[in-house]
Amino acid sequence: MPGKRKLRARADDFAVLARLSAEQQATLLGHTAIDPWEASPFAWIRMQPPARKGAIGVALVRGWAESAGLRTGRASHSDHDLTICGLKIEVKLSTLWASGVFKFQQLRDQDYEHLCLLGLEPQAARLWTVPKLVALQHARGQHTGAK
Repeated sequence: MPGKRKLRARADDFAVLARLSAEQQATLLGHTAIDPWEASPFAWIRMQPPARKGAIGVALVRGWAESAGLRTGRASHSDHDLTICGLKIEVKLSTLWASGVFKFQQLRDQDYEHLCLLGLEPQAARLWTVPKLVALQHARGQHTGAK
């Protein structure tokens, strides 16, 4: 029809609507979200059981590595999670604790070369790669029994 304009979605439409919604919430209800995780793209991960969180962490690190152009591969056995550029990688995931720190748990002396520590905040992500020996030197014992 003449004079009719076609509207097309823009890539940032969601971000604009999310911002406007938050502004309306603050205006109409007089407050913003109390829980910073409420609007986080990582909030759903916090609700998962530990084993699933671990698998999610591995998938996120693998996806990140591949998007960065790094070669990834499957683990050759259960002592590490994947390979990146031929290195055996163990992945640990932590969401930000209320105290403002990350706690990476279950660090064990297994067959891997580097530890990828993925720390998720409500609106940020951090990734550290640490050689196994350095990580084990600075780790606190947990579930280690007499060791």
